[in-house]
Amino acid sequence: MRFTFFSALLLSTSLLAQETASRFEAYGGYSFGYQKRDRLSIYGTNNGWIGAFKVNLNQRIGVVGEAGGQFDFGRTEPRRTQTYLFGPEFNAVRTRHLTVNFRATAGSIREDNNPFRFGDSTYAFASSLGGNVDIRLSDHLAWRVIQPEVVFTKFGSRYEPNLRASTGLVFHFGR
Repeated sequence: MRFTFFSALLLSTSLLAQETASRFEAYGGYSFGYQKRDRLSIYGTNNGWIGAFKVNLNQRIGVVGEAGGQFDFGRTEPRRTQTYLFGPEFNAVRTRHLTVNFRATAGSIREDNNPFRFGDSTYAFASSLGGNVDIRLSDHLAWRVIQPEVVFTKFGSRYEPNLRASTGLVFHFGR
């Protein structure tokens, strides 16, 4: 009896993942961040954009390159950050209407404490852990309902875990 139940469960989960992945994906959307503002551990919110391009190597693994920008104009000096991240993305669930992925990326972050002054930029290491939930709208279009991430940055000896969530459209092409 147990063997039959576990066999049916294993077969049903493998059937869920049988939906064919497109070869390429392009994503663009709105990004909301909860980011450390200064060395005094004061956090603030910011808004921005995010864009990514993904190549699916097979049904389960893809490689994603991502760029994003966050803007914080709620202080005496405005702050702008831009991230450039690259890494693997793993498909956890893929059905006809729903896709759930998890990713780990690494790259760099650029911080401008005053975006109106040229040359006032700092570059540092950045990495992120997160995932996304996509709802398929058509064969070539999906809505990324949420992409939550923890973005880790290290400016000198200043280590900052920041939160970021985004939503937008995913375009699928190539089979």
